[in-house]
Amino acid sequence: MNIKKVTKGIVLGGGGQVGRAWLAGLVSQLIETGVKLQDSDVIIGTSAGSQIGAQIALGTLDLKNAPTPPEKYVDFSTVTSDAFTNLYTMLADAALAPNPVKVLKEVGKCALNADTMSEDQAMHRLSYLNGYNWPENFKTTAVSALTGKFHLLDKDSDITLKLAVASSSALPGVFPPVSINGDRYMDGGVRSMINADLAIGNELVLVVSCFSLEVSSAHTAQDILNNKILEEIQTLKENGSTVKLISPNSEFKKLTKNGTEMLNLSLMPDAWHIGRNQALDEGKDIDVRWMM
Repeated sequence: MNIKKVTKGIVLGGGGQVGRAWLAGLVSQLIETGVKLQDSDVIIGTSAGSQIGAQIALGTLDLKNAPTPPEKYVDFSTVTSDAFTNLYTMLADAALAPNPVKVLKEVGKCALNADTMSEDQAMHRLSYLNGYNWPENFKTTAVSALTGKFHLLDKDSDITLKLAVASSSALPGVFPPVSINGDRYMDGGVRSMINADLAIGNELVLVVSCFSLEVSSAHTAQDILNNKILEEIQTLKENGSTVKLISPNSEFKKLTKNGTEMLNLSLMPDAWHIGRNQALDEGKDIDVRWMM
């Protein structure tokens, strides 16, 4: 008797260095408890989720040790809260715009003009990807800073894995857009912090957000962006996917002051441990087909 294979997809969202540590703890614990994330038909990563997604697909994610803050050259002290407020406002405008590409091109201009570390410094943080080829099931997201156009990058793209992940992780105002084939690529999170709709077609989809997806009545920029993500998840469900959504628990929200301290490198070890502990709870209601 032929048993139909269930298609599975993972979607991992952005969240800065602290979100990446939480993600690493969460998924490492899920893998250790038997959730076969590495066997997914597709792993789609954005920003921090791109870094963790690539490691899941390659089988190189450290399952035992909390990440340590990166080298001293990574300095986020010059990144102001105003910079993020302006970025969120522009991204909310793009989410509501009939032609988001035009707005994202303006975001790209800001990214290109920002005073950040050099591209070489930004690439050095991804040295753990040196020498690795594209995994068959991994895709990542980026947006051209020159044109505002969105790109879904995979093994068939004319881009190395390391450059693609660096592009998806090039948060405007923090890291410089990445130079590739005459273009400059920035963080895929400017299109969506998760890009969950890209997993349409998979029967089981695990979506992980590093930020709370709560929506208030204030209709802030963050509310608009969260609504967009929730609409993506609803689209997945309407197209037949069974979706398991994981977002930060109260302990992680407290650690990061409700997501405002995602670049505070000193929080990385604690974030990893919180992710590990949360996975023990989340794993209790994950579809058993993830274990097969």
